[in-house]
Amino acid sequence: MEAAAVPGLLTPRESTLGHLLLSTAYVGSLYLFPASRLSAASNSLGRNDPRIVRARMKAVGGASVLGAVGVLGVVWVWSGEGFTDSLLLSAKLLGLPTSLSPPSPQLLKSLLLTPLLFAGPLVGLALDGDLPFLRRTYRGFKMSWWDELREIGRSCGSMVGLRNYLIAPITEELTFRSNILALSLLTTPINTCSWLIFGTPLWFGVAHVHHAIENFIRLGSDRRAALQALLACTFQTLYTTLFGSFASFLFLRTGSLLPPIASHITCNLFGFPDMSAFSRHTSWTSRLVLACAYAGGVAGFVGGLWRWTEVEGGLWV
Repeated sequence: MEAAAVPGLLTPRESTLGHLLLSTAYVGSLYLFPASRLSAASNSLGRNDPRIVRARMKAVGGASVLGAVGVLGVVWVWSGEGFTDSLLLSAKLLGLPTSLSPPSPQLLKSLLLTPLLFAGPLVGLALDGDLPFLRRTYRGFKMSWWDELREIGRSCGSMVGLRNYLIAPITEELTFRSNILALSLLTTPINTCSWLIFGTPLWFGVAHVHHAIENFIRLGSDRRAALQALLACTFQTLYTTLFGSFASFLFLRTGSLLPPIASHITCNLFGFPDMSAFSRHTSWTSRLVLACAYAGGVAGFVGGLWRWTEVEGGLWV
């Protein structure tokens, strides 16, 4: 892949310092205000306390927007270009739209990649009779389509739902994909493609380490709590770093922030791909259907990884 033509404005040291500032500002904002700290929780909900969730959403929203403004400042001051030209270049580097035209069909096609990975789990839910809009009951109650819509709205519209499925995906991708990769692309000599895809997501993975402290406190602050928090933190760091590599690939190939955000939302909805459906369905027909769904989803994902992400205006094509 080749990088789009952008001016080399930063040294590697300046770029790394920028990455550190962006990551620290995002994570630090979670604890900057008293209302966003765990000590503000009045019950066992901890970080899911609505007041803490609300305060933290405001904090990370401000941190991610300030980071994007910082990228604009770097381009404007270091390049010596006019404000309008700097604004357009910054928007391109950040994967933000520079016109009011709708997304291209090729860009929309890239949004299908991540759902393909969950084809198996989705079929498993259908076999369980627990797939939304196809299930007849939910928690013992009969469900109509209208009931399904209300349940989805209730879940996604709660404070925790807004955090998990809207604010966190947008602000994390703006900070750890747009802002960090923009600074990397402005570095001279330019970073290699491998580093942009596999190196920069390390900031995203390490940014989740702070959850270990919160889990340690929530689980009782003893030796067992420390072990559980460490194991959970290690898995989460590895998983988020792996996802960050995929999201960085999407961002660079498409030149848009939309595919990483959509993928982030999808992963937050489904979590880590679930293979337990094979243990719940023992008939050979069910297992054959599941195997085809899992294999077909992975094959479709691999087959579309390059073809479906070839978008005009990509940052690294």
